Amino acid sequence: MKLLLFFVAFTFSLTSFAETVKIYIAGSMKNSFKLILEEYKKHNKNVEIQAIYGSSGKGFFQLINGAKYDIFISADEKYPEEVYKNKLARRSGEIYAEGSLALLFKNEYNKSIDYLLKAKTIAIANPKLAPYGIAAMEFMKNTGIYENIKDKIVTGQDLIQVVQYIKTENADVAFVAYPLVANEPEFKNKLLKLDKNHYSPIKQAMILTTYGEENLEAKKIYDFIKSGKVKKILTSYGFDVNGD
Repeated sequence: MKLLLFFVAFTFSLTSFAETVKIYIAGSMKNSFKLILEEYKKHNKNVEIQAIYGSSGKGFFQLINGAKYDIFISADEKYPEEVYKNKLARRSGEIYAEGSLALLFKNEYNKSIDYLLKAKTIAIANPKLAPYGIAAMEFMKNTGIYENIKDKIVTGQDLIQVVQYIKTENADVAFVAYPLVANEPEFKNKLLKLDKNHYSPIKQAMILTTYGEENLEAKKIYDFIKSGKVKKILTSYGFDVNGD
């Protein structure tokens, strides 16, 4: 009986003191990362993971102002590199995927690039904080339409809010990350992938912070994100994981 009680108490103590992993994730990864976490937890049931989603820039500024994220998953290479330069990581970041830009329309019958000239409201993620917002600006300028539509642009704090603008019909069309919405049935006929020749490659990188280096579970998750299983998940959402 004493042995049984000891075993129960020991098991409870291990569960109670399991390390919590805090991860900041770029909005473009929201849906795919939920599936990644589900897959990880199948074999790591007791781990507690706090996933925070938002723009890459917001996550970076939170980190340099004291937020203790173990893993920072960005939608570009720049912010993880800045984390490293600010001595908040012992190793530089690693590219995990390349994203792509798309237009998401309120109405499927308007699905055309030409509609940007007719739309009353065009939503993009804040270019000061979101790499996909930068890509949207590049696309508009490189295709020569920016000056004609700049007064129609409204900015969301991140891609998640931009998609919400379409859902609530507060925008006619939005520049979004293709992988964020590609697998959502409600957007099946409202999505138009854009030509990558009109914006810089969206190389998405992640980094294990100094906090994560001290967290065994965080290091395991970081390595899991680089696994073949996760690459298959990312590919299924429309990310390019081969650099093609």
